[in-house]
Amino acid sequence: MANMFELMKSVVLAKKQSVEELTKRIDAFWAQGRLTDGEKAELDRMVFENQTVDAEKGELDALYRTLVEKYNALEARVLALEGGVSGGEGGTESGYPAWEPWDGVSLNYQPGAIVEHRGKLWINVLESMQNVWEPGVVDERYWTEYIA
Repeated sequence: MANMFELMKSVVLAKKQSVEELTKRIDAFWAQGRLTDGEKAELDRMVFENQTVDAEKGELDALYRTLVEKYNALEARVLALEGGVSGGEGGTESGYPAWEPWDGVSLNYQPGAIVEHRGKLWINVLESMQNVWEPGVVDERYWTEYIA
C-alpha cells in the first residue's frame, strides 16, 4: 500500500481541491505524525506550484460576493450617517472620491476602496494591501469596474 506522502502527492497533482483544503489536510496528517517534516515541506511546495484558478474559483467567487454585500451594506450606512455624501473632500458627483496617483504616503486605496476614474467607478480587489496602480490600466487583479 502506498504511504501517506505518495497518496497526498497524487491528490495535489489532481488539482481538484483548493489550496486551503489541501493545506489543511497536509497539516493534519503532519500533526498526526503521518508525514515527516521533509514530506510536509515538499507537499507544501507542490501545492503552491500546482495551484490552479479553477480549483480556487468557486471559493473566491463566494468570498467576493460576500465582501461586496458587506461593503455595500457598510457604504449605505456611511452614506446615511454622512447625509448622502461619501468620500469626504474631493468627492465626485457619484459620491466617491476621484482616483489620484499614489503619493507614496497615503493609505487611500485599501482593499475594498471605491474610486471614480475616467467616468467609471472602480473597486480595489487586492487582498490586504494598498493599491498603487491606476484603475483600468492594469488587469482586473488590481481594480475591477464597480457597478453600484
